[in-house]
Amino acid sequence: MDTILDRRFHIARFQFDLGQTVYLRTDEDQLPRIVKAYRVSAGPHEYELAQGVNVSLHTADEIATKPNFDLLLGEHDDEELI
Repeated sequence: MDTILDRRFHIARFQFDLGQTVYLRTDEDQLPRIVKAYRVSAGPHEYELAQGVNVSLHTADEIATKPNFDLLLGEHDDEELI
């Protein structure tokens, strides 16, 4: 867990470290992403994640440290099979 000071000298704590491999909870392909940067704001702090040349911003509740194998297998709790 990284800790930094923001511009107003508040302590910001992050669940994921720079360079750590993470996964998006809702990504059906469960592609690994690397934490590249933090974005500190008055709202939820965001993580800049890179997957290949693609970069995106996400909050901590969207990120997991392990892949969700249920998504890879196509098992969706909210979908009903017809």
